Amino acid sequence: MRGHGGVYDRIPYVIVFVDDLERSVRFYVDQLGLPRREFALASRMGGVGVGIQGTTLILLDERRAGRQLPQGEGEDAPAPGHCYPSFGVPDLAAFHERATAQGVQCAQPPRADEFGAFAVYRDPDGLLFSVVQAAKPAFRHALVLSGGGALGAFELGVVRQLAEDPVLPTPEILTGTSVGAFNAAVLACTLTPERTLRQAADHLIEVWRKQVAGDLQNNGVFRIRGDLLRYLDPGAMRRGGLQALGELLEDAAFLTMDFSRRAVHLATSREPISSRLAGMFDVSSLLSTEPLKQLVARNISYAQLRASPRVLKLAATDWRTGHLRLFTCHPAGRRPPHPGRDEVEIDEENARLAVLASAAIPGVFPPVAIPPEGDPYVDGGVVMNSPLNPAIDAGADVIHLICLNPDLDLLPLRDPSNTVEVLQRFLVAAVAGNVSADLDRARFTNTVAGVARRRRTGDLYRPVTVHRYHPPPGNLGGVAGMLDFSRAHLDALIEDGVQCVRRHDCERAGCLIPDEYA
Repeated sequence: MRGHGGVYDRIPYVIVFVDDLERSVRFYVDQLGLPRREFALASRMGGVGVGIQGTTLILLDERRAGRQLPQGEGEDAPAPGHCYPSFGVPDLAAFHERATAQGVQCAQPPRADEFGAFAVYRDPDGLLFSVVQAAKPAFRHALVLSGGGALGAFELGVVRQLAEDPVLPTPEILTGTSVGAFNAAVLACTLTPERTLRQAADHLIEVWRKQVAGDLQNNGVFRIRGDLLRYLDPGAMRRGGLQALGELLEDAAFLTMDFSRRAVHLATSREPISSRLAGMFDVSSLLSTEPLKQLVARNISYAQLRASPRVLKLAATDWRTGHLRLFTCHPAGRRPPHPGRDEVEIDEENARLAVLASAAIPGVFPPVAIPPEGDPYVDGGVVMNSPLNPAIDAGADVIHLICLNPDLDLLPLRDPSNTVEVLQRFLVAAVAGNVSADLDRARFTNTVAGVARRRRTGDLYRPVTVHRYHPPPGNLGGVAGMLDFSRAHLDALIEDGVQCVRRHDCERAGCLIPDEYA
């Protein structure tokens, strides 16, 4: 009957009239084990809400019934045991017109309240029931930013172009992994109530162009230790001769100590010779992440994160256990009473470390120790490169998922003799598989929306819309492109992001659109 002025097949609430309210609450809650549910209508009527799947049972003292429900002259108030059901409709005006035309008796004409609009009717046996058109809840938008090194510049273009849509509200939820964690954290710091999404996106682009962009010898993310070519560059020495000299001495000391430690291990360890020889090589020893630490220190502020009205979730991997950890910051006063077991609250001590940990690519950048335990953490992309599920758990209804891997169907399938291309396709396929699994969960969420409740908050699940954005393969540069922070490469990726949104087609992009919005 949906779409024809009829009622839905879901019952928002049922009022049950009882003789002794406290006794009934003990029965339903203590004996049956049903959860008490905070329900504004129950409180307003002086009753108690009890949860039964997607329906709220409102227990109401029958002595108060006469003041709560419409009655005709000479009619008695409902006796204990009587029920008063409620049905939901998409259009109350259309329902009322059709129902009264069919001879349905109306006890109270449609009227508006804080929940939307409702009317009261009577069935042939005199049973009262209400029909409700709930007020449409405001959608909560989220940005989900994936990991991918320098390819994170693509996210800037997507966000900048999304900000051009006057209908799109500023996202309330930001989740990110690796470079996506850095972008999400900067946006969270920047998106104050006084700043628009466009202004925040422009600020982030400036950060990348002025603080991140650079060549292999000099960028805002990493520095090659002992790179003599850098010191032979007259321009670089002229701009920062003393700093370059200090870094050269620091690199020499670090590499000497690192080599000595590995040589001692090679000579004294009882491990197999193959393991000892493998231990002599570590790419992360050749890269200094000091530029990234300075970049994060300049742009991430715990005070700004705490003052932000956005929910922020940054994915990292516990390197000891391999478990996902979500470093989370909620707006002041809105932290959930029961955070998830994989969530760690962002504080003054770990705010910047969480961003660094999420971006610590294993084997390239060293793990980051985070207090109080000091456990090592690495890139969240090890277990969750696109943190879609954390956005859903935070209550997002509309999600913009920006993946930094191309659509696998658009990636040419070439001769597998090229190891680099094989590695690239392997990484893209692995990420695509994880994203597909997350989208399957989102589809399941849409299936149970309006029936099942979230485990921690008790709120009903609502349908989730997921818009997907993938970069075209042309400017990615394969695996090496992840470490190409040249200005030309970043600008090309930003433009790819802009064009991706302009040409976005939900069907071609594989977006998840609930049936009721399709």
